[in-house]
Amino acid sequence: MQGWSVFLLWLKDFALFLMDIRNNIFDMCRLFFTIFLLAVGMGLRAQQQAVVVIDGLPAGMSADSVYLAAAINRWNPCCAAHRFVIGSDGRLVLVLSDAPDTVRFRVCRGSWRAVECLPNGMDSPMHIAIGGDTTHISVDAWRDAVPVKQLATTAGKNVRFAPQQLDMPQLGKHRSVRVYFPPNYFNGKAFPVIYMYDAQNLFDNATSTTRSEWRVDEIMDELYYSRGFAAIVVGLNAATRPHERSQELTPWDNDSLSIAGRGDAFAKFVVKTLKPFIDGHYRSDPRRERTAIIGAELAGLSAFYIAQQSPEVFGMAAAIGPLIEPCPKAIDFRAKLKPNKRSQRFYLSIGEEQPQRNVVEGLYAQMQAAGFVDVGLNICPYGQDAEWYYGEEFDRAVRFLFGLRE
Repeated sequence: MQGWSVFLLWLKDFALFLMDIRNNIFDMCRLFFTIFLLAVGMGLRAQQQAVVVIDGLPAGMSADSVYLAAAINRWNPCCAAHRFVIGSDGRLVLVLSDAPDTVRFRVCRGSWRAVECLPNGMDSPMHIAIGGDTTHISVDAWRDAVPVKQLATTAGKNVRFAPQQLDMPQLGKHRSVRVYFPPNYFNGKAFPVIYMYDAQNLFDNATSTTRSEWRVDEIMDELYYSRGFAAIVVGLNAATRPHERSQELTPWDNDSLSIAGRGDAFAKFVVKTLKPFIDGHYRSDPRRERTAIIGAELAGLSAFYIAQQSPEVFGMAAAIGPLIEPCPKAIDFRAKLKPNKRSQRFYLSIGEEQPQRNVVEGLYAQMQAAGFVDVGLNICPYGQDAEWYYGEEFDRAVRFLFGLRE
């Protein structure tokens, strides 16, 4: 009798155990089902369409060829898939069927020169479209339509012109120089120096040939306040004629482009005239390991070439989207690349879809094979020939060259 009682108690406990397992399984299934529904809901939300409606445009401007530029199209200012169309009520409408949760964007008329802006030419705030919602915006002005006299300067108070135009005896010319001074310039110390070309585009929308700037002064200020890094930036104005600019920045003749390169003479000007002038007039640290040269496009090629030719002067260089045309002398220059006894640091960058990508990647591979040990390469998904992009790369280049890694 006692045996049966023990068995019945065991059976009861076993039944309760099975019920607990069943309840636990039910709870787990319910939890997994809830998580599944949340994931599906988030996925559906992330893929909901967003609608952008332009309620107002500047008077007298055509509504044709208005585009949305955002990360979803790699900031392409003329992406056919993101072109606004005229809706039934006459307003411009764009449906983003593949929009993520939020889309930060600007509106352009096919190029960054014709981007929306405030009436005085300054950048308008970034718009934000929400997935599953309709966003209404208005365009105050187009930058290319703002009269030059009406453009507000965007240069900081610590950007100034050199007292006089600088003679370029190696080229038989003279040119204006603009200088950025760090916020702590007057504390008595000596500062690293970054040399650049195209000064008219570096600091100020009002002087930029594209009406859009790199924001070099804002970037340098941010690096000072966030990282404690301070440097002088020297910007040389570009030649006013495009062909003359190409001659100054190209180190060799290029018959296919009808360019008689004067890049060697320009390099001598930078080393023999510009740098001594800066070192003699400002609180610069003249040491090579504190001296960099940075440029984009043809100025990127020039910066790379000058650093290679004068390693005793420039310890660092950055070439952003450099234009290296495949002429015989350019090929010969690349083939003879080898590290100098003095260590140098180089930063190369190119857009993922820019035509020079293979050339820049090839240059990087050649440098590695030749024994260069301190070279950075950035292939940017949205890289393009635009001042705002050059500004982003300038920031990355300075951080790399001066070791301001996160």
